[in-house]
Amino acid sequence: MTAAAKWTAAQVQASVISVVITSAPAADGTYRRGEQIRVALVFTSAVDVTGTPQLALRIGTGTRQADYASGTGSTTLVFEYTVAATDMDVDGVSIGTRALTLNGGTITGGTMPANLQLGADELGEAVRGDAGHKVDGREDPSSPVDTVDTGGKRPREPGRAPEFERARW
Repeated sequence: MTAAAKWTAAQVQASVISVVITSAPAADGTYRRGEQIRVALVFTSAVDVTGTPQLALRIGTGTRQADYASGTGSTTLVFEYTVAATDMDVDGVSIGTRALTLNGGTITGGTMPANLQLGADELGEAVRGDAGHKVDGREDPSSPVDTVDTGGKRPREPGRAPEFERARW
């Protein structure tokens, strides 16, 4: 390889060519509280990472940050997010084209910073919401409301008068 060829190869900027949600929810296409959502970004060439870059995931009406987990020195970087109690998305997780941020770290290919722009589909998203990647972080997803702590007492049955404790003077 000539010196000119080495210089040209060193100046090619690593770019993301694929964004894939690689994890699978445990049940019925829905991630539950505590489950991890893993996303792989595939670059055109090997990249090195310092710090903790982040990938913004759209979950419902909010944005959650998946942290860089592994992959430095390779073409594939993995980002992870753990589903929290407040997370809910019936359409599926989606990822925008400007979702990758350095968060004080670096992603470099050779001597150049990597291109952080993610490719877009026809609707302008890197990953569109998918029914196979829904999110429901509630404790008991079959319950439409949160449970109430009764302090160990049996809750009142419908149609039954409430019981009162006798006051102690």
